[in-house]
This record gives sequence, structure tokens and C-alpha cells, in this order.
Amino acid sequence: MRRQGEASCGSIRKNKRPFLSTRKSSVGEQRKKLSVSWRITASLRRFRERQEIAHKQWKITDEDWRNHEKLDQYRDAVEEMLHRTTTPYAPWTIVESNCKRYARVKVLEVVCEAIRQRLE
Repeated sequence: MRRQGEASCGSIRKNKRPFLSTRKSSVGEQRKKLSVSWRITASLRRFRERQEIAHKQWKITDEDWRNHEKLDQYRDAVEEMLHRTTTPYAPWTIVESNCKRYARVKVLEVVCEAIRQRLE
């Protein structure tokens, strides 16, 4: 897996096979694994809010800002991971998560739909 400058594309490809076999082995013949990736797009607005509102300032650190500067790199890494690791037996579901309530309901809907399909 990638960590700030520690993983090359070659090492990602090399580590992909064990990751995929782990995902496959955790899914039995009668089961389907659901994988959820959270998608947050409003982080800059949230960061500024946290910096400006006194009772929220404790929630943001210098490290958060450093990581935010690398947001495009993180987004690219996530997109690559999703593309390389989605499979018919363990597909990814992308959940928009700017709103906690919406994200929680969406995950429940995805799980309920998977159960419904399995019971049919």
C-alpha cells in the first residue's frame, strides 16, 4: 500500500495479488463481500470552518493541512486502488460522505439491497 512517498507503482502491483487473494479468501462460496469507500469532497470548507470556529479548532492540526495539500495524490491513489481491487465477488461501493446522516443511510441501503438480491 502507498504511504507518503514510500511506495512505487511496482510495489503496488507486487502487493496487489496478496491483497486480492485475501479479499477472495474472506468471501465464502455462499457469501458476497461488500466494500465501502467514503468520498469526501468538502474538506477545505470544513477545515476553514474548524479553524475559524473556536469550539471546533481542536479538531484540526498542522498535519491535517499538510495532508490536505496532498489531496490530489491521495485521490489518485484511492482511484487506482478501487480500480485495481474491485472484483465481482467483492465490489466497491462509493459513498458520498459530506453529510454523515446521508452516508449512514446510503450504506444501510447498499447492505439491504445486497441482502435482498441474495435472498431472491
